[in-house]
Amino acid sequence: MELMRFDIDSHRETELRNDRREIVSLAVSPDGLQLATTVGGGVVEVMSAAGGQSLEVFRPATGPEMGTGALRQALAWTPDQRFLLWVRGDGTLWKVPALGGKAEKVDISMGFIKNLAVRPDGKQIVFDAGTGGVFNMGLGGGTAAVWALENFLPAPKK
Repeated sequence: MELMRFDIDSHRETELRNDRREIVSLAVSPDGLQLATTVGGGVVEVMSAAGGQSLEVFRPATGPEMGTGALRQALAWTPDQRFLLWVRGDGTLWKVPALGGKAEKVDISMGFIKNLAVRPDGKQIVFDAGTGGVFNMGLGGGTAAVWALENFLPAPKK
């Protein structure tokens, strides 16, 4: 799958990556200099927005339930760019340092999470959540709700 960058002013396209892996989610860092992706199987990577090699910051241990499954829009940067938040295939929210390190489950029990976004001030996160799993959402097989959480992320460093 190709990952391309398009410069609006110059109308120039630049290929950033071209490999066989499906990009499941893509998030641009708050400063616009880095990209984070989750690829099929649940691997989370960070790369320069200018292109080049990516850094793998998370790889699931085993099992398809630990991957990202069919989720989309389930990856976000914290405003200080220290962490990435993403949703695993079982619908749970996780965080990992953007430079790599130990991933941690964010203990939120609100059903199947998707469509993740963090406010620029880092004080709230918004997502939608439902029961019945990703395949039942919107098909009458589960319930859905939109949630906003405050003050659960670490305080930004000054």
